[in-house]
Amino acid sequence: NSNKIAPFRKNTLGYTGQVNQAFRDFKWEKETQSRIEEKIKGLLDSKFKVSDPVQATQFVRGELFYYVDSLLTMQQVFNPTKEAIKDILAFLKLVLVLIVKWISALNTLLPELEQGFRWDLLHLVHSGTAVAMFFRELLDLLKIFFGQCKRANATFQYIYSAVKEGPPAVSYTHLTLPTSDLVQISVVAVS
Repeated sequence: NSNKIAPFRKNTLGYTGQVNQAFRDFKWEKETQSRIEEKIKGLLDSKFKVSDPVQATQFVRGELFYYVDSLLTMQQVFNPTKEAIKDILAFLKLVLVLIVKWISALNTLLPELEQGFRWDLLHLVHSGTAVAMFFRELLDLLKIFFGQCKRANATFQYIYSAVKEGPPAVSYTHLTLPTSDLVQISVVAVS
C-alpha cells in the first residue's frame, strides 16, 4: 500500500486543533447528517465487520470525528434552529450507541489493538485492526460528550438555552444493549 492513499488521520494523536475555539468551514446540513447516520447504522448492523479497512478508518477516524467534533464545538458558527437541534440530539444519541457498542466489543478487539500498536500501517489492510484503532477518536468524542473539552462548553449552553421553555425538564432515555454486552447507559436529554 502506498503512503499516498493512507488515511489523513494515520499520524495524529487525538485532537490536534485549537484548544478553546475551533475555526473551520462547517455548515450543518440534514442530508449530510443523514448520510453519516446510515454509515453508523451500517457499522452497528454489521457488528463492526468492515470489508474495507481504509474506508472504515477514513469514516470513523476522519469524517465522523470531524463532523461530531464540529457539531459539538461550532454552534457559534452555524447557530442551529430548535428543529435542527432535535435532529442533532438524535444523531448524537446514535453516536453514543456506536461508542458504547464499540467499547463493549473492546475485549475481543484487544489482540488487534496490540497489533495496531506494533505495526503502524496494519489498520490500512486488516479490518479488525482498523476497527480496534478507532479507539482514540471514539474516546476523544466520549470526552467531549462528558464535558471534558473547553471548545464544547458554549455548545452545551446554547443547546440548553435553545430547547429550554420555562424550568428545565430533564428526561432520561435508557439505551439498553443486549445482555451479552453487559453495558447500559443513560443519556440525559433536555426537553
